[in-house]
Amino acid sequence: MAVIAPYEITGAKTANISLTYQGKTYTASMPVVATTPALFTANTSGTGQAAALNQNLSANSAANPAKPGSTIVLYATGAGYTSGPVDGQPAPTTCGTSCIPVPQLPVYVKIGSQCVTPTYAGGAPSLVAGVMQVNAQIPATIIPGTVQVQILMGGSCLSFGYPSQAGVTIAVSQ
Repeated sequence: MAVIAPYEITGAKTANISLTYQGKTYTASMPVVATTPALFTANTSGTGQAAALNQNLSANSAANPAKPGSTIVLYATGAGYTSGPVDGQPAPTTCGTSCIPVPQLPVYVKIGSQCVTPTYAGGAPSLVAGVMQVNAQIPATIIPGTVQVQILMGGSCLSFGYPSQAGVTIAVSQ
């Protein structure tokens, strides 16, 4: 199960969630924070191979690694407030990037031990609001193999405020 936090909870310390299933209602109170980035993973566990695309839009994997210097496409959630919020609606596909929600906090990508500024970070066209697409160039000097990757929200490459979860990787060839 997944939920999308509406903008109406801005500034709240907690949000109440209600789920009705087979006639029974379940409730919970959850803490609210400004941003909690998390990368999607191929096995949906939150660790291991990222649910990432190579530059040619094929799935990144050990059998299909990305080349150093190429662009990788990552998908994340928890970016926090964006320009042009569209609660629960798909990101538009007909306006280029002019009307796609963009995070208000700066976004960086840590690939291995190197930090890069993404070439794009914003709503993933045609996917529900709350899914962020991040395109980043893999450093040419990266050591090939299974490489750790994280999204960093806020701050700078040297001092970021909110990292995504550890233990997520991409495959990089020689």
